[in-house]
Amino acid sequence: MDAYKIKKVSESDVLVVLNDKGNEVERLFLKLDCNAQLDSINEVGGVKIEQVFPDSYVALNEKEQGVIEALAYSLKQKEQFNATPQKLSETAYAYYFYNDKAKCGDSTKVGDFFWRVLFQKEILVNAIN
Repeated sequence: MDAYKIKKVSESDVLVVLNDKGNEVERLFLKLDCNAQLDSINEVGGVKIEQVFPDSYVALNEKEQGVIEALAYSLKQKEQFNATPQKLSETAYAYYFYNDKAKCGDSTKVGDFFWRVLFQKEILVNAIN
């Protein structure tokens, strides 16, 4: 019967799992072939990873636009930035990280970029023990 109990999950619990899952994706991503990683991660329901080219990226909402502008400013200043977990909406969370060595996908795009891992809240809540 314990499996059917409703758990109360706090926002901080979700953010801890977001950070853990984002770190895990980032570590895997940096070790393996970029295109293979994209394919395998994007096959997981509720998780999507993509390159963000700030000059041409369409943000999910106003909050994400602000995050992208801040990270783009860091890139233009040639500053490294730490991985950045963010709550974007009631159902979507994102983890942003920088890795200039792993460029894949659309090789015709040029310029500075970083990575965004988008998680649906359901995935994060289900990962809480």
